[in-house]
Amino acid sequence: MILDHRAVGGTLARLAIPTFAATVGDQFLGIADTIVVGTFGTNALAAITGASSVFMVLVLALHGLTAGAGILAAQAIGAGDNERFGQITRASLPLPMALALGFALAAVWGAAPALRTLTGPLPTVGAAAEYLMLRCFSLVPVMISGVAYTVFAAAGDTRFGFTLLLWINVIHIPLLVVLALGWGTHHPLGLLGAGISSLIAESIAAGYAIDRAVRRPNYRIFAAAHIDLRLALRIFRLGLPEAVYLFLIVAPDVAIVAILAPLGAESVAAFRVLAIVSDVTWAIPGSLGSATQTVIGQRFGAGDVAGARFFDRGALRYGVALSTAGGVLVAALAWPIAFVCTLNAGLAALAAAPLALHMLTLPLKGYAMIGIARVRAAGDTRFSMLVGSIASVIDIPGTWFAVHALQAGLFAVPLAWIIAWAFWCGATALRLRRFDWTTARLAA
Repeated sequence: MILDHRAVGGTLARLAIPTFAATVGDQFLGIADTIVVGTFGTNALAAITGASSVFMVLVLALHGLTAGAGILAAQAIGAGDNERFGQITRASLPLPMALALGFALAAVWGAAPALRTLTGPLPTVGAAAEYLMLRCFSLVPVMISGVAYTVFAAAGDTRFGFTLLLWINVIHIPLLVVLALGWGTHHPLGLLGAGISSLIAESIAAGYAIDRAVRRPNYRIFAAAHIDLRLALRIFRLGLPEAVYLFLIVAPDVAIVAILAPLGAESVAAFRVLAIVSDVTWAIPGSLGSATQTVIGQRFGAGDVAGARFFDRGALRYGVALSTAGGVLVAALAWPIAFVCTLNAGLAALAAAPLALHMLTLPLKGYAMIGIARVRAAGDTRFSMLVGSIASVIDIPGTWFAVHALQAGLFAVPLAWIIAWAFWCGATALRLRRFDWTTARLAA
């Protein structure tokens, strides 16, 4: 579906609202797990914080590998080449699936040692390792859903992602209370039950994604069984910088768990609130950036540089304004949000003020994510990788310094990330000055 680039606000809403809802729905799995596990105590919440941090690093890195498919697919749709769209979709799956299976097998042996290293000798580490292992096995069906999500969004169909995540939550949450809390069975499985519930929900969602692809014959996904291995490698290489970039966005969270661990389980558990809300609010700049990239990519595919520039200007204004408004709203509601995530007034009090401060990063993310959309749409994913690398270098030692030298406690997390995202915005502004619309290199 070729999108209308002239109606900037309407097209952004059409694309970004379902993507926003899908992203929030995706994070709601983690929120539900956190609320349920929080009923087992602070040690359990601290343990799941470590496990979830590791899982998010893996899943976002794998999701980044699908970025190449999204870039190529958007340009194929813009050029009106549905046959090419189907070839791209088929070629985008094998390598990420192989990596997902490798991570799952590695978790069988590595989950427990990794969590002991991060959180220390918590009594709940063994259960958290089982949870992490099951979440890693869910990476395999997640990649099937993820590829479908990416290419459908590139074609302008973002409602699929919303429906997909809606069904995941409809399946996961009832299973969660039955398996983890033991409702109706009187045999609560705790963290193990949460992991089983996630694996079942993601597996059913993968089946749903395949069914939706079959029911869209115009996309030509199943028009042939052949997979172009050269195209698969090209998609992988195009997505690899994006995978590194997403890895570097969330990898500091793993290091921060280890940095905060000496302060006690309460600090680690309270950090879980910051991580969850940061991931949820990322849906604002993330969905707007993705929508902008899709439209500009289609304009590049159609050879309409003027249309791409027009949409870019309007999208940047909307993106920064909406991200700022979202940050202000969350900061104002920081304590109630923290309490909902933990059901613990003490942890909510510990997390609320740092959470409010952390929301200063949201307008910075808005400028960076929407601003860089044109660069990604033209096929340059390396810039994000470079800037993400430097930002991580700033964030991890910055957090350590604020904790140990400034005795800032949990405030160390937002302080370090504000500095890192300020750098990110400065680097983005410089890159956009050097972007030449007339010679934009197309990936397709």
